[in-house]
Amino acid sequence: MNAIVVVTGPEGPTLELATVPVPTPGPTQVLIRVSASGLNRADLRRTQAHFKVSGPVVAGLEVAGEIIECGAEVAGLQVGDNVAAMAPGGYAEFAVAEDVSAIKVPADMPPEQAAALATWYMTAHDAMVTAGKFRRGDAVLVTAAASGIGIATAQIARAMGAGVLIGSVRSPKDNAAFAGLGWDAVSAGAPEDIRTCVATATNERGVDVVIDTVGSGILDALMDATALGGRIVSVGRMGGFHDQIDLDKLALRRISLVGVTFRTRDRAQKAAVRDAMMRDLWRLLESGAIVPPVDRIFALKEALAAQEHMKANKHFGKVVLQVRDA
Repeated sequence: MNAIVVVTGPEGPTLELATVPVPTPGPTQVLIRVSASGLNRADLRRTQAHFKVSGPVVAGLEVAGEIIECGAEVAGLQVGDNVAAMAPGGYAEFAVAEDVSAIKVPADMPPEQAAALATWYMTAHDAMVTAGKFRRGDAVLVTAAASGIGIATAQIARAMGAGVLIGSVRSPKDNAAFAGLGWDAVSAGAPEDIRTCVATATNERGVDVVIDTVGSGILDALMDATALGGRIVSVGRMGGFHDQIDLDKLALRRISLVGVTFRTRDRAQKAAVRDAMMRDLWRLLESGAIVPPVDRIFALKEALAAQEHMKANKHFGKVVLQVRDA
């Protein structure tokens, strides 16, 4: 099959088109004929350690397509199902995924949109609803609000009845699609601007839930912006892995600081994340109340150019590789 593999280039790991064997699904895996592969920030690492595979290192983490083979112990899925899935080695014509990391796709959803579901929307829903204990009417703050997780969180928060929705970005966004997410307020600039923006938007009360994908450098501002008894959920660390914390402030404000990742979840825990998302979001996705935005579509052979486009941080929505026509 055709696939994009990670190879050593003169300036470090790079990508090239190659022919590699079609993978074989294990007992709890499905084999997917890939229609579209979604790009994610983690793809830029291009390291074998990250993708955790042996043999040719096929890039990518996320796909949408049709199941053509199921392992003997697969539950809830069958051949012919159109799915979106977290699938290491997703920049390829075929990919394998664990059944608990795959979700069925609404019949009318194009694969280019579906390619955003498994990573953005499962992550955002788990962070906000499960880890963040979101309840209708809660005030929500989303950092890196124009990122994929930021977009998905905003859409889910609005659809599930957030009382106040606040975004934080590094610089002002002159983008109708970003404004259309329904922000009540947007902070653009330094961390101290987050404090001021949230205080104004919530009448000094603070937010109930913070979904943070920035990490280093803003934790103290996020704590100041959080209401008594509020929850800060650390999803990503685009700004760095380390920060300082005022433990007295954490205790006085009774803030819960929670980290989330799929990397240390077992099979049952991954299934629970998938099922909770489907319970809350299936109707919204099927009706079109939530539509994953697509920024740009590249051909599979253009994977390196697609990653450079994403790396430039000028996109809004999913950057997608079209592997085959739907």
